[in-house]
Amino acid sequence: IDRYGANIDGLYWDEGSEHGDSDQLIDYARLRETILSRNPNLVLMQNFYGSLYSADIGNKEYSYQVEFASTDENTWPANSMPVSTLMGG
Repeated sequence: IDRYGANIDGLYWDEGSEHGDSDQLIDYARLRETILSRNPNLVLMQNFYGSLYSADIGNKEYSYQVEFASTDENTWPANSMPVSTLMGG
């Protein structure tokens, strides 16, 4: 944050567990406090698995287009929160 703080608008942290239990290992309140002490204007986002811990906003994470696949060109699947595509193997 000290190095790139003026060039970024936010940070994303990965839940890391489909059970939504990463707070058992990470002190998210302290992490948030540390990050925002360096740049209080950053938006903190996290993939949502039931808890945001101390992030400002959650997002829907999906892979392989399954949840948003449609053969109807008039249909634009959507979600009530921001969406991110998981890329990788």
